[in-house]
Amino acid sequence: MKLAFTLFFIGVYLLSFSQTSWDYKGNYDRIIGVYDANHFTVEDNGIQFTTDGGATWQPQGNNNFIGNMHYIDEDHVFIAALNGTNYDIKESTDGGLTFATKGQLFPAGVSPAGSMSDVFFFDANNGLIMTRCLIGSNLREVMFRTSDGGSSWSYATTDSTAFDDFLDVNFYKSGVVRVYTDDVHESTDMGATWNIIGSNPLDSDAGFGGDGLNKVFGVGWAGSNNPCTAISTDGGQTFSTWNDVPDTTNGGIILCNTALPPVNLVYNQNGEMIVHGRRQQGSTINVAIYSNDDGATWQEPSYPSGDYETGFIRLGDDQLTLVSFTFDGEIWTLQSGTTGIEEHNQSSVMLYPNPSSGALNLSCEACHTGTQMVVFSAMGQQVYSGKGLDHDLSNLASGTYVIAVHGQEEVILQRWIKLY
Repeated sequence: MKLAFTLFFIGVYLLSFSQTSWDYKGNYDRIIGVYDANHFTVEDNGIQFTTDGGATWQPQGNNNFIGNMHYIDEDHVFIAALNGTNYDIKESTDGGLTFATKGQLFPAGVSPAGSMSDVFFFDANNGLIMTRCLIGSNLREVMFRTSDGGSSWSYATTDSTAFDDFLDVNFYKSGVVRVYTDDVHESTDMGATWNIIGSNPLDSDAGFGGDGLNKVFGVGWAGSNNPCTAISTDGGQTFSTWNDVPDTTNGGIILCNTALPPVNLVYNQNGEMIVHGRRQQGSTINVAIYSNDDGATWQEPSYPSGDYETGFIRLGDDQLTLVSFTFDGEIWTLQSGTTGIEEHNQSSVMLYPNPSSGALNLSCEACHTGTQMVVFSAMGQQVYSGKGLDHDLSNLASGTYVIAVHGQEEVILQRWIKLY
């Protein structure tokens, strides 16, 4: 028990008090896709991808690509490439060097209208695309779904108007999807079926993020009769006003102001959150603020070479990496936990699936059938111990756990989310 409490509280202490900085990745015309700090694709003198954080580059196999892309992992990539009045869905299994055409997105009578919003694949077969399109002469925001790797597509909802004027969509590798319109729409089976689970309290251009379970955080543009921040502890069924984001007119982030542009929010599976907002200190500029304790404390991440104005923020397709793109065209990725624990988490040991409903597998260079894994609850209680690479934790309650993997010379900590 002493070991359990010691491991847990050391882990929480290091995560809470580690310094936060951004790692500069280069200056490019446009970000097309990001998996993690080493694997991303940009447009800059053609479309190129890197597997080593920008040290070297290769031309992407579909160099006239216009659309969107998603990394399933470091090597497995899907893109939607505009081809006349339709999108070709293409797949790469070598990181983007070569692509094979799988199918086309739109059925007859549907054509593109504006930029594509989101492409997300849960695995090699199941994927979703949210895009603006013309159905006949009607402008729609529509979700399309595939279950055969992109060869064929259908409407994800029986009503093609269900997601008109959507504000944000959150995808989770667990199969949970939440779309925020005037209502909160949820699917727990990779978009096969949908339910309206609640009402969205925020006004236009709101951004949402959460853990894919019970936590949901939202920020938006204040209207005359609505709040500009919201929080839910029941997965989006009900919301209350969230008062933990700094809101001042001199040095802090300005959220509740009808005269300024809206903000955005992303939340990763390590429980780290970035809010993109405005700061007024002499002049008004776009900034990002960071929290790893659900908003209890905030800091403005430091850029090693100076201050930059944030253009937008996004979450890498690994659902861990936080990305900032500045108005000057720089890509920066968040490097947190510089005390060492988070760096070991992401590079030394892989837990998958994460989140999952019980099955949990280990992967690392030194892992073997005798590797010991210990699981601690959020209260620091040891709830499981076992050896090997494959573990069944289906008997544990849903929630967030700390996984301790015993290496040859160190204990490596990871967070794991147990689903329903």
